[in-house]
This record gives sequence, C-alpha cells and structure tokens, in this order.
Amino acid sequence: MAPHCDDPVMLQAKLNESEFYLSLSSAIQKYFAKTLQVAYHDGSIDFSFADAYGNILHFVDLSDGEQSLMVMLMAIYGYDLK
Repeated sequence: MAPHCDDPVMLQAKLNESEFYLSLSSAIQKYFAKTLQVAYHDGSIDFSFADAYGNILHFVDLSDGEQSLMVMLMAIYGYDLK
C-alpha cells in the first residue's frame, strides 16, 4: 500500500529533499556555522539548529543578529516552500 500524502514520514522525506531545504540549509551552514534540522509535526514545520558541539538550538536561542539574519533568509527562501 502506497503511503498517504499526509503521512508524516513521507512528508519529512519530501521536505528534506526539497530545493527549499537544501538551499536554506546551505545558507545557514555558511552564515551561522550551524546545521539546520527541520521536522514536520501536526501540519507545521519546526526548525531547529545544531551547533558544532551537537547542542540543539531553537529560534529564541539565537542572538538578535542571528534571528534577524534568519528572518531575512526565510524571506528569501520561504517563497520556495510548497
């Protein structure tokens, strides 16, 4: 039986392979030196970041400058999210 289009595992895999994710992940690695982690939960997309030590950071954990840059990156790449 083929996975339903609302299957969280299928949606997560599709998201991780999307141009949106790949472009945004690359920009975050370049400008933040952090790894982007994206998860699809209950119809929404949750973003977190891992630093070089494996610590998980959320948007509120970023500095004001990092938050501002993240908002700009989302404005640039967010239009590619489908």
